[in-house]
Amino acid sequence: MKRIKNHIELKENIIRKKYFNPSINFYSCMKFILHFLGFKQPVEYQTGKSRAQFEYDTLLLWNQKRFNVPKVVNRGSDYLDFEFIQGQSLDLLFQTSDQKEISETIGICLKDMSKRHEIAFEENEPRLCHVDSNLKNMIKVNQNIFHIDFEMGRISENVFKWAERELGKFLVSIYPYIHRDNIANLAEILKENYAHESIIIHLIRKKLGTKFTKLNALKKIISIKKYKKKSTLQEAVQNLSRYFKE
Repeated sequence: MKRIKNHIELKENIIRKKYFNPSINFYSCMKFILHFLGFKQPVEYQTGKSRAQFEYDTLLLWNQKRFNVPKVVNRGSDYLDFEFIQGQSLDLLFQTSDQKEISETIGICLKDMSKRHEIAFEENEPRLCHVDSNLKNMIKVNQNIFHIDFEMGRISENVFKWAERELGKFLVSIYPYIHRDNIANLAEILKENYAHESIIIHLIRKKLGTKFTKLNALKKIISIKKYKKKSTLQEAVQNLSRYFKE
């Protein structure tokens, strides 16, 4: 089932985001019934009003904790008005950056993520994890990273799972921009800037299987015949697994 599209409009440095309801079909009806019966559905498949409320609450929380997100200047039942962030999204930035600049930016992102996750664990607050942390939703302003688009999440999952989802999505997004001979540097950046190594190990174990050893990881890497342009989390952790121990 595809995510519901929204309408985005820019006017006088203000962005208005209008949240549409899901189209009525078999899948949306089933999700509504399951939600009504108490099986909470992912935020991205809920009504426009519910998604607007979730994003509004999340942005307020991030602002209160002094993490970089757009400020909400106005709101309605199915729309939010944000301040426009003057910067460049990381997906565009990385296309014209060398490996040094990419590495430095990744380090900034991971350091910010590590701080947020620490508070998320301390306060049992999963919304401090940005589970849709792809490069299009991250904007660099000088040496700061702003996050946008908070319409994803599974309320029934614990903080560890939210943090794991954010890190996994981020690794998948940056992986195409990392040269295959620069994986050791990426592993070092992870170790230096992201303090929750247990989440990294859990990702590796989940994707490679319970028997996570350096030898097993090496065999999996050798078995990869050709690097595919469309990277996956499994391929990313296969290459990173050499640098992390259980």
